[in-house]
Amino acid sequence: MLLALCGCAGVAPRPGSTQAADVPATWSADALAGQAGAIAQAPWWSRFDDALLARFVVEAMQANTSVSSAQAALRQARALRDVAAAGLLPTVGSSASAQHSTADISSGQLISVNSFNAGLDAN
Repeated sequence: MLLALCGCAGVAPRPGSTQAADVPATWSADALAGQAGAIAQAPWWSRFDDALLARFVVEAMQANTSVSSAQAALRQARALRDVAAAGLLPTVGSSASAQHSTADISSGQLISVNSFNAGLDAN
């Protein structure tokens, strides 16, 4: 922690020092609107010069033509992730049964048998 604080000490400007900032000589709302429009038209991801990122962005823009379809695609992706993750969780199962039977043997005697089974499975 101390090393991190010491490392940041040389980065901050010293009190009383002045630094020049690039400020335009004049300002107009029209010029700002023109700049904002040009910036909005330029794809921000192209600044990374990454072909894979550019391909992913283009595919995403083609697949998601509206905010509602993008939200639906996100919900679907999350549901599929949950289904895949559910197979990794442990499962517990149980079963139970009872059976009663009566048999008549040769001399008129009745024999009664009760049978109970219970099972527990864990995976």
